[in-house]
Amino acid sequence: MTERLDGQVALVTGGGRGIGRAIGEALAAAGARVALAARSGDELAELVAAVEAGGGVARGWALDVTDLGAVTGVVGEVEAALGPVTLLVNNAGTAQEPGPLWEVDPDGWWRDLEVHLRGAFNCCRAVLPGMVARRRGRVVNIGSLVGARDEPYVSAYACAKAAYFRLTGTLAAETAGHGVTVLCVSPGLVRTRMVEESLLGESGRRWRPQIAAIPPGEYTPAGRVADLLVRVAAGDADPLSGRFLHAEDDLDELLADAERVIAEDLLTLRLRERPGG
Repeated sequence: MTERLDGQVALVTGGGRGIGRAIGEALAAAGARVALAARSGDELAELVAAVEAGGGVARGWALDVTDLGAVTGVVGEVEAALGPVTLLVNNAGTAQEPGPLWEVDPDGWWRDLEVHLRGAFNCCRAVLPGMVARRRGRVVNIGSLVGARDEPYVSAYACAKAAYFRLTGTLAAETAGHGVTVLCVSPGLVRTRMVEESLLGESGRRWRPQIAAIPPGEYTPAGRVADLLVRVAAGDADPLSGRFLHAEDDLDELLADAERVIAEDLLTLRLRERPGG
């Protein structure tokens, strides 16, 4: 990557492993000071040590993103230690075992919604006042095409990701005059621990066998979305604020077509109304 992010401060939730780890490493390698938040302190400590060994700047915070008080406190600590947050990446999420809605655990179903949506709300609520006041900032919600499709047996995850479409669009509209960009970005199907435990576990193989049948070489590398996030942090995708991007997209092609994307209201979740109805 040629982009440099010197002077930027990124807060990445779910940053201890998988996609969050890849994003944190890429941002730090590009010069950003990176705050990594996750539930596992051990994973964070290992990652911070690896980033620093490579010459980057990173700090880790054990955090439950569903706790607004804890999130507000961590954001304050991040800004005291590293500086004002210029990029928030809402990556924290869970996916309970797949299955029909009437069979899954109700508490687990709602937990998926809470981690995704309450977590993103809490983090946005904590960082946006500063971004708006400084008239500078970017928010990325890590979404999924599952949120735009009728995918069976993953209703909680699908509802959570669908909510990210709306959160992205409404926040982009609210912050449009304040120098803030908001995007929803899908990493594609990355073979993370969450995927292995959920979709590739016993229940996943029962209810979503097509995922289990995907050869390992056909999964999307986590580095692909990490590279995209570096470009987002550098401001390359600002003209597409409020829109949905995919790690498999050619960002330069999308930017060349940005006028049409906005004019025709593409790359977002909309109701297709019946003509004349």
